[in-house]
Amino acid sequence: MLLDLSSLYFPAVPAPMIATAVGSVAPYNACGQYDLGQLVQITATVTDLNGEPVAPDNNVFLVQYPDGTSDEFAANATGPGVYTADVLLPQSGYTYFRYEGSGTYIAVFDLAIQVSTSPFYPQYPG
Repeated sequence: MLLDLSSLYFPAVPAPMIATAVGSVAPYNACGQYDLGQLVQITATVTDLNGEPVAPDNNVFLVQYPDGTSDEFAANATGPGVYTADVLLPQSGYTYFRYEGSGTYIAVFDLAIQVSTSPFYPQYPG
């Protein structure tokens, strides 16, 4: 027996569109190694599949530190499709960044940097 669903109303919900996100850390360091206690800016540039800037409804940066703790940072819109957050590097080892954009457009990127110790800052008091 088939059910007649023609009398039911299903509102059309637009599916999210896929976008691309490219991430970077400033100041740029070709070796990907940064100093303990350094303030860096992570940037996500989000475009549609044609390369045009787009704005996901929700934008956030996630950071995981070497000891496994993590933080979430609000992404500040600094231009069409460009989002940034300033992050202090309080621990030596590998720090992982993730950008997530969701809503009308969905985009994500992951990257990692190495935070080195310094003989001048054996323990950052941060």
